[in-house]
Amino acid sequence: MLVYALLLFISYSIILGLLSISLASSLFYFAKMSDENPSRVIKFLRGLVCFVVGFLVLFLFFEPISNLSVILSITTHLMYYFLINDFPLVNVKTLKFIFTCIIAFVSNVVAIKSAFSIEYNLWQILGYLFFTEWLCPFVIFIALLADENIIPTTFLNSLPYKKSKK
Repeated sequence: MLVYALLLFISYSIILGLLSISLASSLFYFAKMSDENPSRVIKFLRGLVCFVVGFLVLFLFFEPISNLSVILSITTHLMYYFLINDFPLVNVKTLKFIFTCIIAFVSNVVAIKSAFSIEYNLWQILGYLFFTEWLCPFVIFIALLADENIIPTTFLNSLPYKKSKK
């Protein structure tokens, strides 16, 4: 049994490492894409929001999760959809942004309370919360952070005063 536990530990460590590398490279690609082609990112973000709202409608009809939680989450995602219209220039002082943050916080609290009130295991609850509450804001946040100064480049190419010798 000790050898099996050791094998599981090594396997999980390798899987975690590969998942971390995969996540980092996909976030790098997404940040680079949002810097180079914002219109494609807007289409992707709108599609992602519509996809999540579609699943939330299915949750509304087929799962025993609180209707209030699902309706709040749908409302939050609709606010994200309207927030994307200003992408990549989102002003944090606007009423639309402030209201989106408030309703996202309330939606998270209600979703966590309603998810833990149903007898699902922790991984199912985390999967539900990640997909319905955390995925879109995380992707929008990554897209907003990407600009010329964040994406890594070689040092010599980033110096504006350095001219190549001919």
